[in-house]
Amino acid sequence: SGGVSMGKYDLVPGVLADLGVEQVFHRVFQKPGKPLWFGTRGQTLVFGAPGNPLSTAIAFHVYVRPAIARMTGRDPEDPRFRGRLIQDLTVKSKRDLFVFARATAGDEGVEVRPLLGRGSADIFSAVAATALLAFPAGRPELSAGQAGGFRPLGAHPEMDRWASSATWTRRAGPGWWTCPPRSPRTVGPAPG
Repeated sequence: SGGVSMGKYDLVPGVLADLGVEQVFHRVFQKPGKPLWFGTRGQTLVFGAPGNPLSTAIAFHVYVRPAIARMTGRDPEDPRFRGRLIQDLTVKSKRDLFVFARATAGDEGVEVRPLLGRGSADIFSAVAATALLAFPAGRPELSAGQAGGFRPLGAHPEMDRWASSATWTRRAGPGWWTCPPRSPRTVGPAPG
């Protein structure tokens, strides 16, 4: 929906309940995108994305796109590639943190540059992004040159180069900056 929030001015969950949609969860332990709403009505999945553009984009890539893949018989897990940070990055978040990035094939493998926006309403990092990084809550500083995993955002012209340089994996191993599991950690009490 792109309009879910939290508090008394969040009208979307009430409207969906009136339409017979059963809430599964309404908040996730991540940044950006904490007020993500998800419910079902029969076999229909209903996602209520937050109103901020970056939060909505993250919700699509992490939750909606895999659901669509599963419903159409494709593998819901995006391939993950291994790359190296080309700049230092300090991750200061009490929640799991998603960061858009630009991945390019360099002389020594895939180089990953985090695109740090100026808040969840800054759409420019999402437009330039070719990859998504995810960090668990409380992760310390990361140094340039440190290796880790990333998810590509859709088809990318360099994807064949990433795969041919033996950087592809289905699961991230120890020591990688990696995406949290598909089951979101919800915040607050479970629905009724």
